[in-house]
Amino acid sequence: ALNLTADRTAIERSLRQATVARGLGDANVRVNLLFWGPPGTGKTEYARYLASLLDMQLVVKTASELLSMWVGGTEKNIREAFAEAEREEAILFIDEADSFFIDRATAGHSWEMTQTNELLQQMENHKGILVCCTNFLHGLDKAALRRFDWKVEFKALDETRLLAIYSEYFGADREPLTSAQERRLTTLDGVTFGDFRAVMGRFRFEDPKSLDHNTLIAALEEEVAYRKGDGGGKRVGFR
Repeated sequence: ALNLTADRTAIERSLRQATVARGLGDANVRVNLLFWGPPGTGKTEYARYLASLLDMQLVVKTASELLSMWVGGTEKNIREAFAEAEREEAILFIDEADSFFIDRATAGHSWEMTQTNELLQQMENHKGILVCCTNFLHGLDKAALRRFDWKVEFKALDETRLLAIYSEYFGADREPLTSAQERRLTTLDGVTFGDFRAVMGRFRFEDPKSLDHNTLIAALEEEVAYRKGDGGGKRVGFR
């Protein structure tokens, strides 16, 4: 159900070939991937899936873990993250990567440039698989973008995927959606896996049989409205 701009099969085939080459003694294997798109679209979960597919560990580093208030501390943390991934022969996953790939042409502070330079250098020398994740693409350093073999946009669910995921999560033990309910659901713009997870969390202690489609669709409408800054006010879509 992932809505990607790249061919999943090609990505996974490329990573398998890279791991095979590494196993055959090629010490210069390096694959850098950039996952970008709105929150809740599956970027982190897909990275976990790739690690499982390749039978590798996933070393996850967030911006809060790597950024340091001390001079040189961020650069040191970046170096240690890459060293840990290579030592463990793991996939390195850096979340909130936009915190480090600040465009050096517009950087206002010297430390912004040095941490970008350090990350670019580590990417160049890294022997393994790196996945960087961000909700934003604009404003990233152009030299950083060139270093990614794969730049993959994760989009919100389209109509077909939205209906399939709704059926997977909420279709069991309920009557099929009516045509009006389908229209109401598919006119929602920008629904993500994260919205489904939030709705599931809201109703996790309820008796599933007590929840009808109208209640669940209304909850999805509210999640989308809150995310768009509407505060859960006017509902979106057909009733």
